[in-house]
Formats: sequence, C-alpha cells, structure tokens
Amino acid sequence: MQEEGVNITVNSVHPGLIMTDLMGHSFLRMSGEATNCYVAVHPNLKGVSGKYFQDCNEYAAGNFTTDYELVKKLCDYSQNLVNSLQHS
Repeated sequence: MQEEGVNITVNSVHPGLIMTDLMGHSFLRMSGEATNCYVAVHPNLKGVSGKYFQDCNEYAAGNFTTDYELVKKLCDYSQNLVNSLQHS
C-alpha cells in the first residue's frame, strides 16, 4: 500500500492489567487504554511500525512472534474455530 501513497503503521500493544475490587472480590481487569492511546497518537511514534508496546514503552516481542510455522498454526486454528461457530 505504500506504493499507492497510503501511510499505515501496525504495532502491537499489551492490554495491561489493573487490580480491581468488584463486589468485594479482587481480580485483575484487562485495561490498555493508556498504551493504546500512546501508540495511536503520540507524535514520536509517527511512522513507527512493527513494534510491541507495553506500559507506553517499546519492548522486544517474544521469540515466538517470529516462529512463522507457529503463527500459521494459530491462524489456521483460529479460522477453523470461527468457521465452526458460524456453522453451528
């Protein structure tokens, strides 16, 4: 798409965790608003793509993210699961 002049960046963010006390029961609630917003609009990240962010900082992604055989297995599994739910 860059050949067509489209400026798209793609990054990954950790959803984050927040300890809550909902109705007297402590548990972790997923929350990634700060990092999502940071990655989406911070001017220092203009043009940055293919990175992983957690707590508004760039981190090295795990080695499994470049295991393309594992990635394909996960994609195939996910697609089969979605297909099975659509036909049930």
